[in-house]
Amino acid sequence: MVRKTMKCGCTENSKDENGNPFCVIHYCSEVEQEPNRLEGRTAKCAYTCGKTAASNVNLPFFQYQQDKETDSFYCGCLGWD
Repeated sequence: MVRKTMKCGCTENSKDENGNPFCVIHYCSEVEQEPNRLEGRTAKCAYTCGKTAASNVNLPFFQYQQDKETDSFYCGCLGWD
């Protein structure tokens, strides 16, 4: 399953009560109609480990950051609890 990109830049990380894509971090329910171009972009873990990966909407807590050099995601470096 490919997760939807939301207007806030995040990929959906939840569903609303009707099963629609939702971002609980930014309380955003608007889906981006034009997918972001991720080819050649890098995502960096939002925490201090600095791990990088090729930008991909399926990375955990992925956020497209159009105005920055890198996107962000969470690699799990602090655990999943």
